[in-house]
Amino acid sequence: MVSVVRQYICSFHKAFQHQPVRKPYNAQLGEFFRCELEPPSRRASVVRRSEVEESDAIDFVAEQVSHHPPVSAFHMSCPKHGLSLTADINCKSKFLGMSASVDIAGQGCLTVAAHNEDYVFTFPSAYCRSLLTNPWLEFSGRVRITCPQSAYQATITFLAKPSYGDDYNKVVAEIRPQTGSAAVCKISGRWDGVLTTTHDTGETEVMDVTHLATSKKTVQPIKDQSKMESRRLWRRVSVALRDGDYKLASSHKQALEDAQRVAAQRRVAAGTPWSPKYFVKDGDRWKPRLGSIAPQSTPV
Repeated sequence: MVSVVRQYICSFHKAFQHQPVRKPYNAQLGEFFRCELEPPSRRASVVRRSEVEESDAIDFVAEQVSHHPPVSAFHMSCPKHGLSLTADINCKSKFLGMSASVDIAGQGCLTVAAHNEDYVFTFPSAYCRSLLTNPWLEFSGRVRITCPQSAYQATITFLAKPSYGDDYNKVVAEIRPQTGSAAVCKISGRWDGVLTTTHDTGETEVMDVTHLATSKKTVQPIKDQSKMESRRLWRRVSVALRDGDYKLASSHKQALEDAQRVAAQRRVAAGTPWSPKYFVKDGDRWKPRLGSIAPQSTPV
């Protein structure tokens, strides 16, 4: 549980190192993104899957499975190490004067086959501050991670920046048995900086998140991608944004949205329900169609 909680916290720094996006990419129904994540130790020499007995790479796929409400589903797996993670999120945004908030509903589940354990987790809310000047991102709210097999649970609290001072990106976590007894471990610090882990034995560990290695994404060339894969679907918008031509970016974005509305009208007229490519609804959650998620054979 301690390792899972620390990795959960660290993931926010690695995922949000870029500058806030001023021109949003509104996910299209059926849009998907696939990639392979290389462990840092493999970077020196890219190895094709056919050249190794069993790859230690991680396969990742994400798909926009619903438009109303907007739901994205994700699945990643590393068969060699017996790891898999499935999640779905439903983002609900609202404007708060000079800020915008995004409540992230949904949940994820990390499966660690070696220990026969499942870690079920939720997500904090996100806030984009100073929209009209210098936008910056922070997280706030309480997250829970539970593991039925180990009978431990964790509570992670993301603290919003106070009105005065520069005390931002702080996080506090406690791990305790699900019976509700005293915490056996506490983690505190900044999700984009230094985290201190204190065990009930008195032992402490310090981790600098900024020194952690990251995994490189590898994807198929755009020319080989499906028309609904993200990089191909949004390529004209991306080029316009890189060139600083926001008017042209808006025009390309509008064309995509118009095409999606027409496609939706045709489905309604034909009585054809929408069916995602990689996921299927299972109660309130979305589960992967594992047979349809074959590894990419030639990542580049």
